[in-house]
Amino acid sequence: MEIQLPDSVFAHMLTRFARLWPGVKVGIVLFRASVIVVSGVCPQLWAQEKVSPGIVREWQLANKRLTLVDVRSAGAFQSKHIAGAINVPHDKVLNAKFSKDETLVLYCTGEGCLLSPEAGAELVQKGYKKVFVLTGGIAEWEARGYPIVPIKPATPARTIQAGRVSPRDLHGRIKKGEEQILDVRPASEFSSGHLPGAINVPLEALEARLGSLNKTRQVVIYDRIPERSRKAGELLLQKGFTAQEMAGGIAVWIAMKLPVEM
Repeated sequence: MEIQLPDSVFAHMLTRFARLWPGVKVGIVLFRASVIVVSGVCPQLWAQEKVSPGIVREWQLANKRLTLVDVRSAGAFQSKHIAGAINVPHDKVLNAKFSKDETLVLYCTGEGCLLSPEAGAELVQKGYKKVFVLTGGIAEWEARGYPIVPIKPATPARTIQAGRVSPRDLHGRIKKGEEQILDVRPASEFSSGHLPGAINVPLEALEARLGSLNKTRQVVIYDRIPERSRKAGELLLQKGFTAQEMAGGIAVWIAMKLPVEM
């Protein structure tokens, strides 16, 4: 019997033959991409039956008892798989606790994928009686519009952002005494100049010192570095405070020649 195979597939099969039938001598002659199998061992690789996606879908709809086995890697299975399938990578099928009389339908990526025929051959060798390989694999199943379980993209963490207020508007509100002004810079920067009436709680200590803030009044945060005031605003909002950031930070306040306390 002559089978036309790519060289890479041929080499892969040689390795699998050695593992599946270590006691059998197989004579193989390779001429370009042709393989002539001299012994009668090769047909056992396909001893399990093939079954079409249409038939398997009919079995499912008729509630026929069967186990769909995805023999691809765990990562491939997680990305998407046939609805109702379980994942048993092809090199671990003999470790699975299947019943010898159970109907098993194995599949892998698509036409030409050898993982499911190889896994099926191992099961047949071990005495499993109802082993099928899904023709065309998951690719054909999906092409026919049959149920697939796709991976659900992780929901990005919801970022809570404080609103912003301009330095000019904040200056007017400070005059009215409406705001708590929070400077989250290091103490050394705070002592060199800060907004009138501001209190200093460095970002690194903010969570531990939230008790020093009045939760019934809005907090306006600023820093020299926008990223630091943004993080402070997120923390305050998460803890139930009403908070805003001053746009531009202390640098813009000074550039606008607004009053600074020492």
